[in-house]
Amino acid sequence: MPPIAAEQTSPFALSIAAAVQATGNAVSRTRLFDLIRTGEVDARKVGRRTVVLADSLRAYVERQPRAAA
Repeated sequence: MPPIAAEQTSPFALSIAAAVQATGNAVSRTRLFDLIRTGEVDARKVGRRTVVLADSLRAYVERQPRAAA
């Protein structure tokens, strides 16, 4: 049986807490909800729980300006 690729094992939806942690706390919980509200980050409701789509969060972070060296 072939090994499972890393992208197949990565979650595609993150809880709010996990999304904040995934950014290294660069995006606060409040800021994340603002980003969801404005549509800059895509999220879904699963029951009562809000989950952030990991690809959307990654794309948001990658759109930010590079840090100066």
